[in-house]
Amino acid sequence: MLLVIDIGNTSTVFAFYENETLVKSLRTKTGDYDEKTIKNIPYSIEAAAASSVVPEVNSQISEIIYSVFGCQVKFIDGLKDCGLSICTDYPERVGADIICGAAAAFSKYNSAVIVFDLGT
Repeated sequence: MLLVIDIGNTSTVFAFYENETLVKSLRTKTGDYDEKTIKNIPYSIEAAAASSVVPEVNSQISEIIYSVFGCQVKFIDGLKDCGLSICTDYPERVGADIICGAAAAFSKYNSAVIVFDLGT
């Protein structure tokens, strides 16, 4: 099972996927979580990936996921290879949530798409 985490300014969403099927999601206020937030999730996690626009909570999330599930979290950003060309002078300034949405849309449709991200 894959754990996907979207760390936004206002809320953090934990989504559990079996192949391409969303099995469960949990939304919490960003920064307002600890091990008990996800400890009762009855799934075995094989991998975890996160997009974060709040870097100051990344280490906290990493520690919690490792403690509960025993796996490292891979953080996505504009400097990692995600299958897209980020055509800007400062790719590190592009929100990881936007990159993940664009990569997923391109992967699904294999064509140019327009992606709207309506975060905070």
